[in-house]
Amino acid sequence: MLVNIFFTIKGVRGVSNAQLRVLNISEGGLMATSRRLDIPDHFYVSIGAAQYIIGCAVVNREDGRINARFIKEQPTVFIDVLASLTDPFALLEEIRPVLYGLEGHA
Repeated sequence: MLVNIFFTIKGVRGVSNAQLRVLNISEGGLMATSRRLDIPDHFYVSIGAAQYIIGCAVVNREDGRINARFIKEQPTVFIDVLASLTDPFALLEEIRPVLYGLEGHA
């Protein structure tokens, strides 16, 4: 699945965005790839139309993969829904939080 991410640049004077291709995801983090080589060690995953934001910290980079931990562990029901998605673009557009187990979170 694809997710949008954003991160600060030039200290905190600017914001840049990119996409990650998520290869594996769990309550505690994700493994992903990106065409961009300038993904910093701290970034935010944006779910839907910036309806749900997840802070991330890179713990490892290896063979073009980024392994990142979520700053806050994510709900299991949410991760289960993400893992079952068949449309790789589903998280790039506005979502209905109730369908993702995010009622009260997003």
